[in-house]
Amino acid sequence: MSQKDQRRVFVAQAEGQWVPEIDILKLLSTAEIDLGAVKFVGDAGDLDDLTSSDAIVMILRDDAGESALLDAAAFAGAREGVCNIVGVWAPGQAQTGIHPAAAKYSTAQVPWEADKVKSELGSDCANAFLTPEGEDADPNEVEPNECD
Repeated sequence: MSQKDQRRVFVAQAEGQWVPEIDILKLLSTAEIDLGAVKFVGDAGDLDDLTSSDAIVMILRDDAGESALLDAAAFAGAREGVCNIVGVWAPGQAQTGIHPAAAKYSTAQVPWEADKVKSELGSDCANAFLTPEGEDADPNEVEPNECD
């Protein structure tokens, strides 16, 4: 596979809610993700070369709420047909529902655990929506999208 065809993993975080990049790289490395394929997203323009063979990891925090950058990353992934748009709970979070950033376009939401990240970005694709503790997220905590 040429480098151009190699799947990249785009990592996005809510504005002003940063988990240190080194911590994210450690998690991805333990999940057996090629760190040379990781690209951190600083603004929506960083997603311009996203393709359907890539993956998106969104770092989720309880206190982040709505995030234009996370929304842009998830939407760009859905628009390009990305199969893996995964929300990963930052360490120390306690939310029990589906995060607003993961509700619209994500394929999964998992705790900060390398094996869960690996199964979602790998061939298993469990498509799980889990709390930071690894329990099933309560979908009733997400407001449904309604048509006018």
